[in-house]
Amino acid sequence: MTARLLLRLAVALTLVVLAAPRVSEAAEAAKSLPRLKVAENKRFLADESGRPFFWLADTAWQLLHDLGADEQQRYFADRRQKGFNVVQTVILVELRGDRPNAFGHQPIEPRRPDRPIVRPGADDDYWDDIARSLALAEKHGIYLALLPTWGKNVTSNWQNGLVDGFFTVENAEAYGRFLGSRFKDHANIVWVLGGDRAAPTDPARAIWRSLARGIVLGLCGREDYSAALMTYHTSGPGSTAWFLNNEAWMDFHGLQSGHGRWAMNWIWVEHAYSMKPVMPVIDLETSYPEFRHGRPPTTTPGAPAIGPCLPGRQAIRTGITAFGRCTPRSIREWPTRSDTGSMPSTLQAPDRWATCGGCSSRGRSPPSGRRWN
Repeated sequence: MTARLLLRLAVALTLVVLAAPRVSEAAEAAKSLPRLKVAENKRFLADESGRPFFWLADTAWQLLHDLGADEQQRYFADRRQKGFNVVQTVILVELRGDRPNAFGHQPIEPRRPDRPIVRPGADDDYWDDIARSLALAEKHGIYLALLPTWGKNVTSNWQNGLVDGFFTVENAEAYGRFLGSRFKDHANIVWVLGGDRAAPTDPARAIWRSLARGIVLGLCGREDYSAALMTYHTSGPGSTAWFLNNEAWMDFHGLQSGHGRWAMNWIWVEHAYSMKPVMPVIDLETSYPEFRHGRPPTTTPGAPAIGPCLPGRQAIRTGITAFGRCTPRSIREWPTRSDTGSMPSTLQAPDRWATCGGCSSRGRSPPSGRRWN
């Protein structure tokens, strides 16, 4: 099969998925979301009935920490209206994690993931806030690709896997047990370990393995990895096929192809797709439009940022083998509401056409005077 034919098939597949009727989407959003699983052919995800699931995610790493109830409501409603069905976000966040969340709550005692701060009653702690966000996402027909922690809490370096964070094998399992037990009734979770960190060393893998074991023990009381859908978000350029290819807890490969014109994600997707055991593969983080860090770097004065067309081409080139598409980050680096007094403008994002193959404007904030969509 020629490369030109493959590209045409990828474009056609993308257009078919994006053209699904919005009436049907609205009806689906009103229902309780089914749990997701790996399909029988091990190449894509499906719901409990076997219906294929196309992963179309927005990236909002700081969502659960930085946004209040009204802001989250607006965000999820906006993303659902634009066709997204997954949001990638974090519990123990990368930024401002030493400060309370938008509701005034902290998740854990300092550097002690085995000591979550739990208070009696409803809406009284960080974990009630997470449960409320999960329910709100489900109301809008959205799954959360939920990272228990950002990877810096295990390894500070993006690539070398040297453990120097506050997670250990012991407290990782205890934290995982707590998470699994606390959120076992929420069907709209896909657990994503890692958090922008590679795991090429045995000590790093042991911690992530312990966290995965703890989650399923909390979910069902035994080490049964069929109880949860899990993957791993590595640093870029990177792939779980490089160092997590035979983990019992891993359900599908996750890549970070990274940023810039040299981020040729279709190469890494093809590599992971060809690995044994067979499992689905997706690029969880690729080029961010208007982002100035990448390969080649674009941080020099006057250098152009990544344009909006590059992520679209990357999406099309992986359309045959990858089972979904993850869009650039939208909620990450701004101050919290208490600092600014208003919701950040970067809640505003274009619809799925712009983020999944088109060349519409896509930035972390709209230029002055330009509409969001």
